Amino acid sequence: MQARTLVIGDVHGGLKALIQVLDRCAYNIKKDNLIFVGDYVDGWPESAGVVDYIIKLKEQIKDLKRHEDAIICIEGNHDGWLREFLNMGVAQPDWLQNGGYTTLESYTAFWADNDNDPRSLDAHRAFLTALHPYYVTNKDQAFVHAGCNREEGVAGTIPYLRVWDRNMWKQVLSGAKVNAHKEVFIGHTTTMANICKAHYPEADVIKPGDRIHVPMNRQNVWNVDTGGGWGGKLTIMDINTKEYWQSDFVKDLYPEAKGR
Repeated sequence: MQARTLVIGDVHGGLKALIQVLDRCAYNIKKDNLIFVGDYVDGWPESAGVVDYIIKLKEQIKDLKRHEDAIICIEGNHDGWLREFLNMGVAQPDWLQNGGYTTLESYTAFWADNDNDPRSLDAHRAFLTALHPYYVTNKDQAFVHAGCNREEGVAGTIPYLRVWDRNMWKQVLSGAKVNAHKEVFIGHTTTMANICKAHYPEADVIKPGDRIHVPMNRQNVWNVDTGGGWGGKLTIMDINTKEYWQSDFVKDLYPEAKGR
């Protein structure tokens, strides 16, 4: 099998879903590259577990003497909230109302499992501090959590918009193209906000009238947030072939939890 570069949508504390998609795509840690588009936390009960799992993957990459870019982790808006809490003890009300309480519960359990040793969180703080604002391949394929200026690209977009913007995706849905890059891959605005229509390309796999829980491609933009934090599915996609694999509906993996 040739080496692949795989992009992963918003995980939102769904460790079971993350493990599923890595298994279903037959991820090869010795060859394949991973790009996460952010939002590792807030939603399902295993936010601390997701961060810890990715940290351990990165440690394995280092032990294999692979380049550190074999796993790229981009910052999402939810990750910024957690970083602020772990570094400064600030729990923003907006964060708590958008999955933060579940994340705090997962970290309380994580601390207990580590004998309440504050040093057990050092690796998590370092991980959150080192998140990439964006990433661009040598083929001009850009990765950013939320969106970018369509003419200036990810490097020319202010940090706030890179993690919070929804206008770019709205514009693309209306027919606009991101002229600054060959392709752009995003998360943040779940595809489940869209109802499938008979003329949509997704109608091949989604019944018209149902919410879309597969990757959406409009113009040169791919949205891979397929609702993993909302009860949809987590997606991993080969950025070149566009083949993708999905978890089960995440709400079925955590039947006792509410998600976001």
